[in-house]
Amino acid sequence: MMGGKPLSPRGRRLAALALLGLGLWLVWAGLVSPLIAAQDELNVRIASARGQLGRLETIIARTQASADIETADTANRTWAGASKPVIAAKVQKQVQSQATSSGITIVTVAPTQSAFAKDIDTAGLVVEGHGEIAAFVDLFAALERNRPILFVDHLVLRRYQGSTGPKPGERLPLSARFEIHAPYRPGGNS
Repeated sequence: MMGGKPLSPRGRRLAALALLGLGLWLVWAGLVSPLIAAQDELNVRIASARGQLGRLETIIARTQASADIETADTANRTWAGASKPVIAAKVQKQVQSQATSSGITIVTVAPTQSAFAKDIDTAGLVVEGHGEIAAFVDLFAALERNRPILFVDHLVLRRYQGSTGPKPGERLPLSARFEIHAPYRPGGNS
């Protein structure tokens, strides 16, 4: 009743529809809409968790694959030879070959008595050379992939300028001095 006057049947229907609309809006705003927003947030979190799970499965697969490689026969990982100087000569030939194919000029190669690690017998060389930075990246990548394995230690890089000055088009010429160590097992002819 408004202002003391009863509502007509049409007015009551409009008031009932307005109250019904208000009730539906309140249910939507207070209950349904927050549930939909929560479900959307949950879907985003689930998608993120699935992505993380996929990345973790990839890492696990890689780790298992590298563990399988690491447990492979030690003959594939260590150098074999009659003596330390024989192994050092093999390593020198390998390093010079890879340096040449990478575009590095080797200046000196000499044996070193320094040890790479206490519990690993290694034949070591001190290598000095010069070339472009990209050539050194190629060389160190090749040495890293080398089988049997090689360890690079005590790397010192300096800017290099030859006696004739910089060559045209040469990108960041470097001089490098590093030790390379080959883990070995006495005996064998590989």
